[in-house]
Amino acid sequence: MERIDFRTSHNIVLSYPLATLGHRIAAFIIDFIIVWIVFWLFTLVFGNSENLIFLFSILFFLFYHLTCEMTIMGQSFGKKLLKIRVVSLNGGMPTTRQYIIRWSFRMLDIMFTVGSLAISSILSSNKNQRLGDVMAGTSVVNVEAFLPNLIKETNQLNDLDVSKLNPLLTQFTDEEMIMVKTMLSRLKTNRTQKNYDVTCALADKISKAIKVEYSEYEVESFLEKTLNDYILITR
Repeated sequence: MERIDFRTSHNIVLSYPLATLGHRIAAFIIDFIIVWIVFWLFTLVFGNSENLIFLFSILFFLFYHLTCEMTIMGQSFGKKLLKIRVVSLNGGMPTTRQYIIRWSFRMLDIMFTVGSLAISSILSSNKNQRLGDVMAGTSVVNVEAFLPNLIKETNQLNDLDVSKLNPLLTQFTDEEMIMVKTMLSRLKTNRTQKNYDVTCALADKISKAIKVEYSEYEVESFLEKTLNDYILITR
């Protein structure tokens, strides 16, 4: 699976698997079906007002993806079901400007060319970007594939009482837990003082947020347990 690396403001490199063309097409089809169902329901309710139906159809069709991605952290409903997300090439969530630029090229990328331009651009780009992504400085990544399914790996699901997990863990995002996992991996492969200090800083921040104390000599085990518990409580 192709990957893309981002360097965060904390100088930590995050590596995401790129969303495949198949996933992006599948997400588009799901979104198309959702748009069609909403249009059909609106027609049933306001069937006597052709002008209202026409106006609603145009606005909903044009702004569906932009509205969804700006309000659901880079995801439409189709993307959410496929566990893929639009991200900025700096590793963070896209800005409003990036979303608008990406969306403004949608008609050219997908509608006017029946998707052929988007497909050819994604296949020829080493970051799987359609033209709108290139202009906006964004790409689409597979978020679920990055976080390993530790429930299956450790066979803990059947014996675990999720209610005993710290509910404060839900305040974190997948991206923040990805940073934890990345820093743990870096520390294990390159035990420098700098990496240890950054790992401790992450542990201190998490410890304060979830109100759990830990010994400085247990940094790795503390973060590994935090990562495991986060995945268990949010999946």
